Amino acid sequence: MLLGAGWQGATCLDEWQIGSTGVAMGLTLFFAGSVVLSVDCLLMQKYPSLKDSKWFRWLGSGPLFDSPAFNKMAITGVIFALFVTMGTNQYFQGGVWGKLHNFGKVLDVKVYNAHIQNGNLVFEAYRISGSSAAMAWIPKIDLMKDGK
Repeated sequence: MLLGAGWQGATCLDEWQIGSTGVAMGLTLFFAGSVVLSVDCLLMQKYPSLKDSKWFRWLGSGPLFDSPAFNKMAITGVIFALFVTMGTNQYFQGGVWGKLHNFGKVLDVKVYNAHIQNGNLVFEAYRISGSSAAMAWIPKIDLMKDGK
């Protein structure tokens, strides 16, 4: 969800928190296995031989911890989660090192083709940077002649 659904946190830190928590929860569920009410656990109870099949260990929540490579996979998963969460936070918010920034708060709007038509001011406005939702939050527009 963090990278696939566009919830990168470029506009709001809450989005980053939700997405990075999703990465951590997904890895936790992958490495920790299932609970009693999950479909794969019910299948293992009905067909105990599934616990020994290699494909079910990866497709379902088979006992991965019986594998000698489990510790290496878990450490790799932790490093991956740490890299993704801290890397996206640094990239979008500058929150790991350096100056904290939030480009979602900086709105830059350019106005084109401004003219008077039938006594009305008509123009086109384009968001150049900032959050796409920020256009709804413009509290004031100043009309100036010749950019002064």
